[in-house]
Amino acid sequence: MIAMLSVALALLYTFTTQVSAQAPPQAPDMFNVSLGTQKFFYNQLLDFSFSGPISSCTDNCASVKSILAGTNGDAQQLCKNETVQSLLECEQCMFTALIKNNKPMPDLRAGSTPLLQSYATSCTERAKVTFPPKNISLAVPPTFDGPMDIFVPTVGLVFTVGTATFLATSSIILLSNM
Repeated sequence: MIAMLSVALALLYTFTTQVSAQAPPQAPDMFNVSLGTQKFFYNQLLDFSFSGPISSCTDNCASVKSILAGTNGDAQQLCKNETVQSLLECEQCMFTALIKNNKPMPDLRAGSTPLLQSYATSCTERAKVTFPPKNISLAVPPTFDGPMDIFVPTVGLVFTVGTATFLATSSIILLSNM
């Protein structure tokens, strides 16, 4: 009786390890884009709230959403120049709106060059299509003046130049007397 129980437990253990060793079900092989550790399928690229500064891009990006949905995940359709150009225009709109309003990205897919570059990588892998860098890069808006205002107060400037002059003169006198 004990021998049969141990045999039954051994068989039960064998079967349970076989079941647990099988690979978990995988997502279907769909066109996806990786951003850091996250993966987004083609129909999730613009699946976030267009609120705040990027709300002005809702109409532009809605047409891109419908284009992406209409491809049904076909890599050849997703990697057409027209599709990539539409996605670039949507991302550029969001990027410009974020810079204009000086706001952070509400989602890592909003106004994102890495998203476009990962999209291009997926196109290269799945559809064997490559894009020139200008087609997958966002441009800084021409009205952006950036952090260019470097302000040095007059008193600080006079002090710095005076100290540098004193040190330079002292060094020359010291070296000429050696």
